[in-house]
Amino acid sequence: CIRDRCIPGAEPGKAEKIRKNKTVILVCDNGAKSSQSVAAWREAGFENAYSLKGGLAAWQQDNLPTVAGK
Repeated sequence: CIRDRCIPGAEPGKAEKIRKNKTVILVCDNGAKSSQSVAAWREAGFENAYSLKGGLAAWQQDNLPTVAGK
């Protein structure tokens, strides 16, 4: 989710409101799909697109904070 908006990782074209010079972090359950999507985002001009290593599962395993949706 980007400022309360989720954009499918394989669809960077739907991110028209995000400036291409901003950092974009792609997240999925275990990091596999988001890692694959980084190339598409970079091709679309988001040079600062990255995948969260290990995904949300690794984030939670490290006891990092999460916030439930509204």
